[in-house]
Amino acid sequence: MGRLVGIICLAYRLQIELGVRFSSDAQGRQRRAQRTVTDRVSYFWCGQHVLQEPGVDWSAWLAGQWDHLLTPDTDTALAEAA
Repeated sequence: MGRLVGIICLAYRLQIELGVRFSSDAQGRQRRAQRTVTDRVSYFWCGQHVLQEPGVDWSAWLAGQWDHLLTPDTDTALAEAA
């Protein structure tokens, strides 16, 4: 049971991280603005739509994100450790 919870936590963290990156990218902000009027959507929602959005191929954008996900910024890692 503990392993399952760990896998779910990792998957959730990955989806949140993708949502944050998607929301900070210019192309992502434009697509996000097309989806909502108030711009009040969660990072989880954004990450989910990057992976499941029909009609839009985000594979090139996702490929560019993997290197950074594997080796995070030192500033971010230091801030999270503090």
